[in-house]
Amino acid sequence: MTHGSEAVVSSYLAQVTFRGDPFFLVEDFHDGMLRQNQCCMKLGLIREHAISVALVMSTTTAYDDFANIDGCLNVIPGISHYRVGFGIVFAAVIATALFLLILVTAILFRFKHSKKQPIYGLLNLLNITQVIYLIPSVIVMLPCTFSSCPFYSNPAIVLLSLPDTFGFYASSTLNCLIAIERISMFLFTPLHYFVERHTIAYGSISWIIGLLVMFLTTFIGCYKRFNPYSIAFSYECGSCDLFKNVNLLTMLMWITQVMVIVMLIGYIVVVGSMKLKSSLRTKKRRFTRQEAGLLLQGGLICLCQWMVIVFFFDIRTILEDEPVVSFYGFSAFDI
Repeated sequence: MTHGSEAVVSSYLAQVTFRGDPFFLVEDFHDGMLRQNQCCMKLGLIREHAISVALVMSTTTAYDDFANIDGCLNVIPGISHYRVGFGIVFAAVIATALFLLILVTAILFRFKHSKKQPIYGLLNLLNITQVIYLIPSVIVMLPCTFSSCPFYSNPAIVLLSLPDTFGFYASSTLNCLIAIERISMFLFTPLHYFVERHTIAYGSISWIIGLLVMFLTTFIGCYKRFNPYSIAFSYECGSCDLFKNVNLLTMLMWITQVMVIVMLIGYIVVVGSMKLKSSLRTKKRRFTRQEAGLLLQGGLICLCQWMVIVFFFDIRTILEDEPVVSFYGFSAFDI
């Protein structure tokens, strides 16, 4: 018996002693216990209601953390004066990029010899990844550049921006994998032959990494969204701290920088090897013009990728208060 029940019994026993009638003992004790049970039931209902309200409030708080952007988005003064011009440039570049990507992909699919060379399969996968990367630019960036985007809710912008995160990191990883395959053809042929037999599995590593980064950033609340007031994709209003004093974006920046540096070092080693073999006039297999062209193309891709990373992670934080200057820094990442 609980402490409250003991108190009720004691009080009613005192009343019965005063009355001196055993009948009142049973009747009053029964009524008292009934009132006690009714009181406990009401307290239980109140407790359950409080728990349900707390759950709703916690869910609402989580949703507010996901959707609330009041005061945390960077606003560039006078950005409305640049919307039409920026929108036209973005539309032209995106349309050109999509046309070229689709055209090259279709040509490679119809090219019979492309099935025998792993590089063409990897380039096709890179083209498809770039198309996925451009989807948010079409459905989010363009409409939110020409206007302040009143037709999209904040959670919708976050969800529609997810392919941008996936596409960027998947493309960066795939560029690195392509560079490794090209370098292995000159320095470590067993890897080249392995990729030749397992091209799809080799290329799918980039998609796995892109998905992991996308899910990880979303899981910890590091939401990426398009900011219509600065005309750029950014992680404003998101929490990107992975651990104490460890920022996920900083880690990703250094990882992508290291990838590019490794790629460039590999290409430099290959070029040095080509020069050395040419100077010694060896009778070994000579490099074709096509292979040299692919090496040059890979080097340019590395350089452009490094510039994009520098613009997004470094220069944008310095030049974000100047709309015209920051436009070029932001567009290097966005497009």
